Amino acid sequence: MRKYLFLLICSVLYLPLSAQVNISGVINTYTVVDSVNTCANLVYTQSAAGFSVGDRVLLIQMQGAEINLTNTANFGNIINYNQAGNYEVATISTVSGSIISFENGITRSYANGASLQLVRIPVYDDAVITGTLSAADWNGTTGGILALEADMLTFAADIDVSGKGFRGGHAGNYPASCPTGTGTSLYYSDTLGGKGGAKGEGIVKLAANFLACRGKAVNGGGGGNDHNGGAGGGSLGSAGGSGGENDESFFSCPGSQGLPAIALDMTMVSDKLFLGGGGGAGHGNNTNGTSGGDGGGLVIITANQIIGDGHSIISNGQTVSDLAWGDGAGGGGAGGMIVLVSPTVSNLTIVAQGGKGGDVGAPQCTGPGGGGSGGVVKFSGAALWPGVTTNLTGGTFG
Repeated sequence: MRKYLFLLICSVLYLPLSAQVNISGVINTYTVVDSVNTCANLVYTQSAAGFSVGDRVLLIQMQGAEINLTNTANFGNIINYNQAGNYEVATISTVSGSIISFENGITRSYANGASLQLVRIPVYDDAVITGTLSAADWNGTTGGILALEADMLTFAADIDVSGKGFRGGHAGNYPASCPTGTGTSLYYSDTLGGKGGAKGEGIVKLAANFLACRGKAVNGGGGGNDHNGGAGGGSLGSAGGSGGENDESFFSCPGSQGLPAIALDMTMVSDKLFLGGGGGAGHGNNTNGTSGGDGGGLVIITANQIIGDGHSIISNGQTVSDLAWGDGAGGGGAGGMIVLVSPTVSNLTIVAQGGKGGDVGAPQCTGPGGGGSGGVVKFSGAALWPGVTTNLTGGTFG
């Protein structure tokens, strides 16, 4: 999906006077935000190491949506986004211990303890990407984001944050599966009982007793159910793909497929930023079930001129490459989000494809994985710049 960007991100670039600088690798610094004091324009972090007065920073809430938690196909539907996806860019005015304050007022609301992070945004006059530029992996509390500001940004290598987004469900092994010969139709369970594979991660923080089985986790794909169901794909701007059911003709224990993750709100009115959703895990009892793919990360670039020189910004969802031999397969991760704020962008390709769902083998008809959805591009103009192309296709099913 291509969406116009509502310019909350940055109206003025703050640029140092410096010579051309070469950049590569991970250039951002990340820290967990424990709480936000809106009245005092400050945040309480776990560590202020790497943050200084005058730094540009991104304050963003990664999770915190409220969802339907009933044991029905409605599990994982959005009731309220709450503060999930809220963000703003600020300039640091003071650093005192682990307390960081900002020059201007905090404009949006944030929920304490709901995956809040602060990301330092490096600012350049003239920067050249000389080696692959990326982000730290999203680890459940920080990472997943590449953000920078520049007067001129020139590509001599790619940006690639593929698989840096929300995590795919981790495959477990449950030898005592199908004890009654009927499998299970549950939409949620814990990850210990073997009733289903783990759900992919999304914008909701789930309690332990909701982490498994076929219900989606908003933009995280549902896990495959006992016995050997395939998992659903993750999502972002459109829905992921459904997993496949176990349909073994000679065995009396079917396995329901993981449900696909649902599309998130990408409108200018909501003005939210998200990572690509993770795919669910297939159900396994022969040590061969496969995990879901991780979603793509978030790229935010604000510059007066971006020269692509034929290079790419890539935020693909992870493909499930392992074969589920006689077990259920994981779903592909969703493509991530790429945000470009610039009057001029030239000769650049933007790629945010969904990951392919996992394949299955063996004589049994166990469930393959669903594909992850394609990603999202947000941009500051009324149309994409001439010479800028996109590939936002969804991943295929296993």
